[in-house]
Amino acid sequence: MAANRTAKKGDWHTINMPVKNKIVPLNVGFTDKKMKKIKLGFIPEEMEEKWFIYYDEEDESLYLHRSWTGFCVFIVKFKKIDSGYAAVSAVVNDEAEQYKCSGDMENEKRVCLSVIGATLLGEYGDVGSPLEAWSLLGQHSITPNTN
Repeated sequence: MAANRTAKKGDWHTINMPVKNKIVPLNVGFTDKKMKKIKLGFIPEEMEEKWFIYYDEEDESLYLHRSWTGFCVFIVKFKKIDSGYAAVSAVVNDEAEQYKCSGDMENEKRVCLSVIGATLLGEYGDVGSPLEAWSLLGQHSITPNTN
């Protein structure tokens, strides 16, 4: 991440989530320690880093944009719980000109959580084949984030 600072919306050219979208239930918990890393977001520094990610404290949401286009692909809604935070749901871009939403909400959940895990937490789950991982995560498919 650029200069080890917290990413903000204005740090990158972004395009808002289109009206055509879908909601995916997530219901995944994160510890306070992991949430601290998530809230830092991510500012790409090279072409192979495919995501720009920032957290908005006001609406308790994490915004995941493709770095090349600025298209918003996911907006993850969080809420504070006793044991940390819960990622409650994700809004998924369903505008075919911007993102190829699979229509399979379990797959979209996997993709969203894989981007968060690999890019922000240095954790690798089920990201598919090496080619799929590179397409989705770019440099983060092979190099963990060391924040």
